[in-house]
Formats: sequence, C-alpha cells, structure tokens
Amino acid sequence: MKLVWILCNESIAEEVRAVLDETPVTGYTVWQNVLGTSSGEAHWGDAVWPGKNWAFMAVDEDERSMRLIGLLG
Repeated sequence: MKLVWILCNESIAEEVRAVLDETPVTGYTVWQNVLGTSSGEAHWGDAVWPGKNWAFMAVDEDERSMRLIGLLG
C-alpha cells in the first residue's frame, strides 16, 4: 500500500481530479480551499496573498499508486 499526497493550486485542481478519475486508483479524498505557503509562494485566500490550493490523498496498492505518480509526474 502507498499513500499519494497531492497539493496543487486551485487553478489546476480540475485537471488533477481528471487524472485521478482516469487511473485505476480505487478512491481518493479531496480538501478544497487549503491555505499555506510553499517555495516562497503564499496562498492565504486574501487580497494580499490571493489564491487557494487543493489537497488530494489516494491510498491504494503499490502498482496502482505508482501508475498514478507516473501520470502526474
């Protein structure tokens, strides 16, 4: 079993979800409106630091998880 944790900007979240839906991964969980900072790029959802992120988590057998990672990479 592997856990795949995906964090992305809301601007590409639908594309990530489409990839998840096209893979054999049996299921995933989504968190919308995730706030935070990474590599100096802040997303706090306000006027100073606009934008939000989404988080995806999928847990599945090694082979399916690795296929998902390959499609996202």
